[in-house]
Formats: sequence, structure tokens, C-alpha cells
Amino acid sequence: MKPKPSVLPGRTWQEPANSTWGDGTWAGRWGFNFEVVNTLRLDNQGASTNGNGTLFHLTGTEGGRYGVQGGRQQQWAAGSLMKNASNSCAPNRVSFEVNMAGILDGGLAAYAAAGKFVSSEAAISQRSGAPDRYITWVWLIGDFYGTFDFPVAQQGWDSTLLTPRELYVKTIENVVDNSAANEVGSWRPSDRDEENGTVTLETLGQTPVSEAIAAYKERATQVFNEPSRDLSGQVDTATTAFQQSPGSRFYMLEASLSFPSSARESNDLKAGFQIHASNLESTNIYYQFSNESFVVDRSQSTAIAATTNGIDTRNEAGRFRFWDIKNPSDGTVEIETLDLQIIVDNSIIEIFANGRFALSTQVYPWYANSTGISYFVEGGEQVAFSNVTVYEGLTDAWPERSR
Repeated sequence: MKPKPSVLPGRTWQEPANSTWGDGTWAGRWGFNFEVVNTLRLDNQGASTNGNGTLFHLTGTEGGRYGVQGGRQQQWAAGSLMKNASNSCAPNRVSFEVNMAGILDGGLAAYAAAGKFVSSEAAISQRSGAPDRYITWVWLIGDFYGTFDFPVAQQGWDSTLLTPRELYVKTIENVVDNSAANEVGSWRPSDRDEENGTVTLETLGQTPVSEAIAAYKERATQVFNEPSRDLSGQVDTATTAFQQSPGSRFYMLEASLSFPSSARESNDLKAGFQIHASNLESTNIYYQFSNESFVVDRSQSTAIAATTNGIDTRNEAGRFRFWDIKNPSDGTVEIETLDLQIIVDNSIIEIFANGRFALSTQVYPWYANSTGISYFVEGGEQVAFSNVTVYEGLTDAWPERSR
């Protein structure tokens, strides 16, 4: 009979039950269980195949069934394999030591991310010229983990897979080396320039897969550009309608937003876009500095919520920090520009920002004319909108599927 080992194998990674990374602001809670964990190495080009990249885990975290945290989150963590690390449950074993962590998708119903390595030699990569990549896809759960009646009873199904994403190590250079940059969060300092008072930060980068974005742009049924605008909400909310809005609910909106330095002191500034809009319903997507968050205001997103039980119209929100960037040539400091990408696929809304943030959610506009888009600004600070382009007509992902 084979003898039993004298020492049981240790877990590679464990955290105290329902604890947090830092104070929990940037990565939420570890919950009581890790689910659908993916392990990968990344560098600033994409997937690392030589073992020298940063080690990442993607994990769904689950709260207790009746416990402190009942919900789920789709998180990521980066770190190193260490011998006798502080969270090791077996001495002399190698374990994973976290040095930064964050939320992969801020949507509360976004979960169970899974992915795979795609080689640069794969046929699809050769056609697009893509490097070695790690591509992940996220599951958006329509009935919020079975806690809502809608939409299963009405349509017989729910849930969808979101646009696949490419993951990489995102580098942010010339960040002012202040207390914000040195917090425990979803980033870590990688290099300091003490003479210039700046630091280089690293975090998880994610963008929609390049082939999808190319297809949305090249195969759009119509493309229209909006003029650059400087807008202020003054005291009341201001919405300025686009000169042209899409005729459907299938499009990608790209834009850049620039903020004055005084925005950091504002308690009421909100800036972004209103979509799916008519005189009876609308959805607002905006960033607010007061709590460093993107918000999707779904309170007026569907007129049928008043008569149909179970439609989730709670606001969605996800943390995002703008960095102060110092120009190395003249020493001036500005808040980094917001580069926003919003993919609208009927009820599905996916928001991507600056190559390091994602939030996905669902809304259910009822009226056929709820397709309007407007600029959205609230508060007295002036916001500069530029490079505003709409690509209407998303590519059919399943062209041979019967309808």
C-alpha cells in the first residue's frame, strides 16, 4: 500500500473569509468562495509565454448564502508566487501573494469570466496582426442570479456573453507621485522619478477584442461624427441632443472628455451621455468626481417597469480613478483625458474607459423611438467633449443562425 504523504498539499491562494483587499474600495470583498478561477501571465503586450509576465487570477467571488455578503463580484488579482508567503496555509509551500487587485467588470450581474490563450500564430491573429493574447469573456446574468422574475418568464431565457476582451498589463506614465497614487488599490507603482515627482503605475488593462472593434467600424451601416463641444450643466442638468441619433439600438459610441483641474473639488459634476432616450424613457451614463465612479442611471430606462414585476432599474456603478498627469516637457499638470467607448446591443450596454475599466448592464426601453443620444452634464464645471463618433449597425455574431 502506498504510504500517505506526511504533509498535505497546501492551497496556492487563500484569503480570510469575507475580507477585503485594502479597505475594499477598489476590489470589493473576497467573499467566502472563489469560483471559475482563471490563472494567466500577462505583460504590456498581452499574454506572456516566457513565464516572466505578471501572474494574474480572474475569480468570481461569492458571499455567504445567508451571510454578510450575499452577492457576487467578478474580480482580478495580481501578484507573485512566494515561498512561506504570509497567506500560506502550509509551511514551506509556494503560495500566491497579492500586490494589487480590482474589479474586472463593475456590473453587479457580470460574472463567471472565462478565457483562453490565443497565439499570434492562430489564423485569426494572423489575419489581424495581433500578438499573443489572453482573451476573456464575461457572462451577464439577466435575472440577477435568479432573484428577479424578469426576463425569464417573459421570453423563456436570460443571460448573454459580452464582447470578448483582450487583457494585458496597462502602464500609466508621468503620474504625479501623491498620496492617491500610493494607496492600496487596483494599481501598483512600478517606477519612480523622484527628480520630477512622478511615478509609473501598472494595472490590469482590458479592451474589447480588436477584431470586434474593427468589424463594428468597417461594417457599420452608417457613421456620424458630432462636433466638439464645451458644456456646463450650471445648476440644473443639461442635455444637448446629438445633431443625428441612430435609428436603431445597435451601435458603438466613442468619445473623449476633458475635465478642468477644479473638477476634483466638485461635489455635483456629472458628465457623460444620455442614450435610449425619448420623452418617456432614457438611460444616463456619466462619471462623477465626488465618489470617483461611473454610474448608469437606470431609474427612467424603461416605461414598462411600472407594470411588469422584476425589472431591475437600480443604478449600476463602478469605481474609476483619474490620474494627474505631469507633462515632462513643461511641468504642467492636467487630469488625464477620459477615452470612452460604449457598445450598445439592444438591451445590453458595455462601457469601457481608458483601457482599464469596464461596466456592463442591461436596460429594457419599450418605445420604438427611444433611440436618442444626448450629451449629459450636471454641475457648474465645464467639460470638453471631442472625437464623438457613432458607428451604427453591429456585426451579426451568428450570421448562419436561424431567427
